[in-house]
Amino acid sequence: MKLFKIIFNFSLILSSTMVKAQILKNQMLSVGALHQQILDNPNSFFTGPNISLIDNRYAINAGALIANNRGGSKLFVSADYHILRWHHAYMAHRFTPVLGAQVVLTDIKNEIGENASSQRVALFPKAGVKASYDRFTVDVFYLKNNLEKQLQLGVSYVLWVGPHCTMKRLKEVRPSWDTKLNF
Repeated sequence: MKLFKIIFNFSLILSSTMVKAQILKNQMLSVGALHQQILDNPNSFFTGPNISLIDNRYAINAGALIANNRGGSKLFVSADYHILRWHHAYMAHRFTPVLGAQVVLTDIKNEIGENASSQRVALFPKAGVKASYDRFTVDVFYLKNNLEKQLQLGVSYVLWVGPHCTMKRLKEVRPSWDTKLNF
């Protein structure tokens, strides 16, 4: 029985490593900044860094935002689904509508005492658009739940491109000799 557990654990580790490698071959890693405007309160907004792992059909995002006036902060994780296949090598002008969801942990400092704060977890469905030019992306999202409405603007720069995307970039920039010689 002990040999079975060892073989099972080894195969589980090996298969998860292979899946992770396969996923990272087809994806990109980007970092950027987000600005979130609370539409119900025009004087309240959040700004901060985010990191994204992006594929041609989906994106996983995470980040931290800091409030301008209340001293509060937000941590978020979101998932986006690209309606149109979005070229994940970003070599040409690209545009796609996006649907997704964002989970936000908000920490708001109370005005009574500096050490007192309240935390709230909220789920926001979101809809928006993404556009890209070379290694830069811009996205605009509308987030709404029963508590508040938000407008989110993000700008990102692609730091890392998986090997499959790199090959697509090279083929797009430098076509094969056959296409150059056909007159």
